[in-house]
Amino acid sequence: MRTGHVPPPKGRTRYGPAPASPALADASAVTGGNGTCGVKESFRSYISGPIAKDESTPTGGATRATDGTFVFPVLSGEHDVATGDTTVSFGGGVLFQGHDHGGGAPLLQLTLREPRVEIVGTTGTLSADVVSKALDAGELVDYPDVTPAALDLSGTTAR
Repeated sequence: MRTGHVPPPKGRTRYGPAPASPALADASAVTGGNGTCGVKESFRSYISGPIAKDESTPTGGATRATDGTFVFPVLSGEHDVATGDTTVSFGGGVLFQGHDHGGGAPLLQLTLREPRVEIVGTTGTLSADVVSKALDAGELVDYPDVTPAALDLSGTTAR
């Protein structure tokens, strides 16, 4: 070895360029966790109170938190590292029923299922598939991809 010789930097050979570094992933999968959603408390109270006289029932893996909100398990999602944009799909649902006057078929039936959150920048949307009982015919009607809430995320930080 010659005096004053400096070995090549790590990752380089003496005669060639450094190997290409792996590209940073642009997106990360969302693979676990849950989301909590508080359907308006006054509606939950109406369903369980003396007028509607029934209840809300979590279904398909959703559960009820001690404060009365609902917890939905994450099914899948993706977070774009570069932009911060995020989409998350949750499993389960909640069945709201009321006004059962003894016939075994409540007049009010509303199911919110498979909620989804989409975040772009500092705004987002909460959407879900909805099934509701029609008042005129009494049949259940599907309303896919209903957006009951816009999300204002200004002042928040992703973690």
